[in-house]
Amino acid sequence: MSYSRAQRTQAQKKANELANNAPGAYASPYQQKINSTLEKINSRKPFSYDFNADALYNRYKDLYEQVGETAMMDAQADAAALTGGFENSYGASAGQKAYQQMLQNASNAIPELQNNALSRYNAEGEELYNRLSAYQNAESLAYQKYQNDLNNYYNALDYWNSIASSRGRRKTKNPYIDIFSGLTTEEALSKAKEMFHNNKGKYIKDNDLIQAAIQSETTSIHGNAYPDIYSSPKKR
Repeated sequence: MSYSRAQRTQAQKKANELANNAPGAYASPYQQKINSTLEKINSRKPFSYDFNADALYNRYKDLYEQVGETAMMDAQADAAALTGGFENSYGASAGQKAYQQMLQNASNAIPELQNNALSRYNAEGEELYNRLSAYQNAESLAYQKYQNDLNNYYNALDYWNSIASSRGRRKTKNPYIDIFSGLTTEEALSKAKEMFHNNKGKYIKDNDLIQAAIQSETTSIHGNAYPDIYSSPKKR
């Protein structure tokens, strides 16, 4: 396929514009978040449970101790009432038993508290893995878009360079080719109008050659700046 000098000049201009605005190296928008999440996953310690360090257990324990003390004093008071108001070993034993029973209630809650802590641990781990997966998927899409844009860029650059470096049209016997070469359609029509007024007879005689030259030499390459530059020029 051959192109006019105007088309090759325009193609070279577009190729130069592309070359001066080449895409930079890929910069990941998610890699830092991926690395941070991986670090959190890898630094997680195996699950362990210490009820003494569990704030909820300690609240239970404090509550049951208060209730136990009240129950102990009530049991001692009831025992003393049976002996005319004097303290006795039975009252002390009953009070201590009531107190220990309340503390046992706090201990009975430990298995459930441990299961709750394990559930929270597992949920935190699952959330980290879900977050990592989301970042990795977003990173994959971002890189794929970059690669597509990069391929489009080089395809466009090769396309315009191929036109710019192509051979011009073979010489034609049409004497009007050089007259209209490189002109816009408006300029060519204005030139033809001038020729008509200057030499109407010759214009009518050579009308077909003039129209062919105008159509051939004023056909422009359509396209805007990258990335909307991938439309092909009109074929000759």
